Amino acid sequence: MDPWHEALARQLGDTRASSRELVLRSRALIEENHRLLDENYRLRQQRAAIVGGDEARR
Repeated sequence: MDPWHEALARQLGDTRASSRELVLRSRALIEENHRLLDENYRLRQQRAAIVGGDEARR
């Protein structure tokens, strides 16, 4: 294989590795975002129950 093809093959390998890393990082960020959305929903529900409880006592 000539040097040009070797360099191209190395660059392609590096690009694939970078792409896999970005996919994994994206998936991790999506999972974290879903976890935070779930937590936000749960906290809003708790807040509504507390505020609703205060209003019912008045």
